[in-house]
Amino acid sequence: MFIGAFWLTGFVKEAAKKPLQFEDVYRLHPVFGARVSTDRLESATNMYYTRAIEKIRAAGKDENAANSPTSKFSLKENALKWALMKGILYAERRKIFIAALLNTMHSVAQICAPIILSTLLKAEIQSPLAYGMAVALFVVQMIQALGWNNSQYVMKGASMSIFAGLLSMVYRKAFRLGTKGRAQYPTGVIMNLIASDCNSVQRMLQYITDLLCVPLEVISLSIIIIVFAGPAGAAGLSFIILSTVISIVIVSKSYSIEHKALAATDERVKVTGEVINGIKIVKFFAWETAFIERLSLLRDNELVQHLRLRMIEATYNVTLNCVPVFTNVLVFSVYHGLGNNVDAATVFATLSVINLIRVPIAVVAVVARMTFSTLASLERLAKFLSAEEMDMDRLIELPVGSETAVLFENASFKWSSEHACEVEEEENFKKSDDLTSNAKSIEMEALNGPFTLRNINLEIKTGSLTMIVGKVGSGKSSLLGALIGDMSTTNGCVKVSGRFGYTPQASWLQNTTLRANILLGSAFDEARYNETIRCCGLSKDLAILPFGDMSDIGEKGITLSGGQAARVNLARAIYSNADIMLMDDPLAAVDAHVGKQILDECILGVCKSKTVVLVTHQLHIASQADHIVVMNNGEITEQGSFSQLMNARGGFFDLMQEYGHAGDDAEALKTDDAIKETPAIIPIDELKEFDVKGADLNEEEEREVGSVALKHYAFYVKNLGTSSFLVLLFLLFSLWQATKLLGDVWLTFWVEDRFLKSELFYIVGLLLLAALQVVLFGVVRVAFARGCFFAGKNIHKLALAAVMKAPMVFFETNPVGRIISRFSKDFGETDRQLPRLFGNIIEFGLNIIGTFILIVYASPWMMIVIAAVIPIYMYFLKLYRASLREVKRIEAIARSPLYSQINESFAGISAIRAFGATEDFVSVQESLQDAANRPSYILGCLETWVATRVETFIAAIIGMMAIFGVAFRIDTALLGLALAYSLSLMFLLNFGLHDAAETEARMNSVERLSHYITDLKPEGSPKHILHKSNPPSDWPQSGSLEFINLTLKYRPELEPILHSLSFKIAGGQKVGVVGRTGAGKSSIITALFRLVEFEEGTIKVDGMDISAMDLTCLRSRLSIIPQAPILFDGTIRSNLDPFSKHTDTELWGVLERCSLHEYISSLPTKLDAPVAEGGTNLSVGQRQLLCLGRALLVKSKILLIDEATASVDMETDTYIQKVLREDFADCTVLCIAHR
Repeated sequence: MFIGAFWLTGFVKEAAKKPLQFEDVYRLHPVFGARVSTDRLESATNMYYTRAIEKIRAAGKDENAANSPTSKFSLKENALKWALMKGILYAERRKIFIAALLNTMHSVAQICAPIILSTLLKAEIQSPLAYGMAVALFVVQMIQALGWNNSQYVMKGASMSIFAGLLSMVYRKAFRLGTKGRAQYPTGVIMNLIASDCNSVQRMLQYITDLLCVPLEVISLSIIIIVFAGPAGAAGLSFIILSTVISIVIVSKSYSIEHKALAATDERVKVTGEVINGIKIVKFFAWETAFIERLSLLRDNELVQHLRLRMIEATYNVTLNCVPVFTNVLVFSVYHGLGNNVDAATVFATLSVINLIRVPIAVVAVVARMTFSTLASLERLAKFLSAEEMDMDRLIELPVGSETAVLFENASFKWSSEHACEVEEEENFKKSDDLTSNAKSIEMEALNGPFTLRNINLEIKTGSLTMIVGKVGSGKSSLLGALIGDMSTTNGCVKVSGRFGYTPQASWLQNTTLRANILLGSAFDEARYNETIRCCGLSKDLAILPFGDMSDIGEKGITLSGGQAARVNLARAIYSNADIMLMDDPLAAVDAHVGKQILDECILGVCKSKTVVLVTHQLHIASQADHIVVMNNGEITEQGSFSQLMNARGGFFDLMQEYGHAGDDAEALKTDDAIKETPAIIPIDELKEFDVKGADLNEEEEREVGSVALKHYAFYVKNLGTSSFLVLLFLLFSLWQATKLLGDVWLTFWVEDRFLKSELFYIVGLLLLAALQVVLFGVVRVAFARGCFFAGKNIHKLALAAVMKAPMVFFETNPVGRIISRFSKDFGETDRQLPRLFGNIIEFGLNIIGTFILIVYASPWMMIVIAAVIPIYMYFLKLYRASLREVKRIEAIARSPLYSQINESFAGISAIRAFGATEDFVSVQESLQDAANRPSYILGCLETWVATRVETFIAAIIGMMAIFGVAFRIDTALLGLALAYSLSLMFLLNFGLHDAAETEARMNSVERLSHYITDLKPEGSPKHILHKSNPPSDWPQSGSLEFINLTLKYRPELEPILHSLSFKIAGGQKVGVVGRTGAGKSSIITALFRLVEFEEGTIKVDGMDISAMDLTCLRSRLSIIPQAPILFDGTIRSNLDPFSKHTDTELWGVLERCSLHEYISSLPTKLDAPVAEGGTNLSVGQRQLLCLGRALLVKSKILLIDEATASVDMETDTYIQKVLREDFADCTVLCIAHR
């Protein structure tokens, strides 16, 4: 039991003395562990879900049918929603039961307080009964404090366990998603489910026991009102019930709006994540403004929904504020109208009940609002958890030692449903008849249905090398996808003998050391590891890394070149020692030297005893294969040995005749340096030294110590509105509180007949004051809601602009998960929590001040008690604030690695599943979740620690007030009013303190956003900042390039990647840049686009120094076909022309040159045809064609090509070169290529 939480006092004092570190935070009991919590929740949910499905089936209903005629929610999803709710309650039933008992104790004590007050006011002055009731008042207040706070302590543990369980269930489900499920739930949406919906359920569970105790409080206090005031009490109670119903109806309106707000947030966060992931492309094409506008529109749509929610909240608060005000008027008017004498005992005992009953009524509305929000979140979670899963039994195991490693028997596969039209148009999104005579039929098939692999009959022998060849989009990568579960099996079967090792076409790397990326959780075997490094051609690369293989390679392997990243992915597969190696074009991104080494030393060497399935466009190595499979339009058109296919003189023979000799020159590259290398492996005895040194390329997340600076509060408040608006808002709040206070003091005037007027005079006065109070409160709440709307809009605008204009080094040293967390979690706090908290603080603060004024007014002696208590209160408050800030910051920093790991693993789901490493990643996620839960749990304990102490002081004040009233014969009316107010003081001070501390903790979000706005320096050299200049509108005219003694470092502490580089290219020349992988070829483009400002030297374009040019102007005048062909969620049009600068005629002309015209013109929406996030509905080669289209639209005299044809077949490569020769004949072309 928590009781007084004296065990936490030492921790709190320590936090007040020095900044805390993560190691200072107490470890959790194993019962709160993520795995234990998840298993408990999942087991309970499955139990209820199974029962629900059985009932649906027993009723003869289709579980996939709609839940109602107008609902998009299926019966199955609805069943899971309620199963989740029941499972949550069942999993934590013991904690909920204990918390409910403690809360009941609190409720009983609360109910007893007005009865004791009534008895005290009716007792004879200074009688033993009066003193006894004064002591009893103190006792029941202490029972209230202990019951409530211990209940909250217990539920903090329960809600934390449920959050951990839900998060893990979402994470595990993501690994089981099928093709359709992955299309429906991109990474951004899943991250928002975790950050928003799981949190919503957690917050609701924290107050679940109030749903059980509130009815007891409301019914009991209602009876007391009737006992005290008779029929007048019943009239007042009727008004309270009516107001409560109205409040719930008002809150219920938020249900649908909450759905829209969450959906709007999903969309904004998804697009934000997409832009951050593709920021290099955004900067290459100077598209920052276009995406800022797009995200600002999404933000406006989101904020409109939040404003509607704030208005509903304001209406609810006004309704809630009406309850005690007009109930007073109604009860006492009716009471007098029935001929009763308005005496102090009746008035102020009844007033205390009215003030108390507003608390459970407020809780009802708050919990109702949270319930609607939680139901919306549960629906979203249920829909996700019900999403289509991959077939876990898709592969049939062959006997161990079988001569056949993989056997496809009349197998067909498809990209499921919705994903089909998005993802594997990548296999159907064909070039026109210029490239293939079958294009038209393929395109028509793409329109008629999802791409499929059809009638696959293929036997791959154990230990053989099988090459899969074919044109772009023919189904080569899909064949590997079918093996690892990315496609759904529609017919036939696949039999396999052994484990998979997988090398994806698009490299996937983790933000950790190079060694950890290769091991992927496996045990370290030095001999096998060294052999892997050697055969994958990584030895020279490790030699130049600062800490060898213990160097941190950054997020997405940012410090590695494309070729190095590809070889690390290959090394991961080789080190896994799997039986079957699935390699998706691993030679595409490496130069001829390294490619020759990988072929000889790795594929034909180390893997000679393995079964290797190699997808490749490099036909010149086909003769090395034991078996060749030719794919076209999702079918195997030919297969056999090299000699068999050549003798057959079919399609493969034709391809070889035209493109099969590209590798002849590679024979000349057989140098000793290319093959014989010494592994640059860090000796085991030096690992500890490197662990201490570290090579972490990520910036440590900023963490201020001490109080949240006033400048951050000022920053938020300033964005609420103008100075005059803020002053007026404060005056209105103060006037409202003065009116409220005067209204209650007016009751004492009535009881005493202070003005010697008729009863009607006092009733009318009370009514007018009540009406004025409600009007003022409504005005300030609506005005405050609008202010919060503008604050959210302004802060997002400033933060987004700061991030979009930040230099590339910012994105390379800050994980994507961390940046997205700012735009999801932190904006969630500023949108949802801070408006509520600031409003509550102002309201509670003014109420507390008013209560203390009344207490001192009633008994000046209480000034002594208050003066003695306040310093002690401030001491504990100081300790609490200091520890809360520290733990909250630790919690925020501990959360970032968790979100980054989740984001990172979602990006590599296919690879993780192929390696069978899902459980390893789940274990890492659970470990990070446990780490994040440690400070989170302490936060809950801190709230209870300080609340227990504060409420003890309040109980002492109330007890002393009662004793002073009896001892000093204070006027009964004044004593009654002061004690009636004091009974609600515990609620006000407790929740006021809680909200004040929460506000300071939540202000950490504003602090983090403010860091982006004020501390992020925009990209651009000092020359540009001081001497901004723009070239003529027709610049560049000739396209000449000159590098003069250029030195480039990616970061000040790193070694230069370009050393005093000098060269000159005349306008119109076509220049190829070659060199070993990692030699710095792509860095030339980086320098030219000024993605990194160079240390020394000069770059001139048409004789003009580019270092002083405006970046947008510079980049918009250059064309590039980048190494990574990244596309954005949107349309063909928006990906080609996001600024809408070009006419449809121009766009169609470019598509004609890219051989995409015929296909796109056949689509119903043509240029507005959708492009999936990341361009996943196109193959890599097809994305390159659209990137070529972008370059054609820029119409620059300078074109940069960064290994743009590395991932396309020879035919597409030839076509792209033809377009470049024709359309860029008079342009300067700088081409980085491996071939």
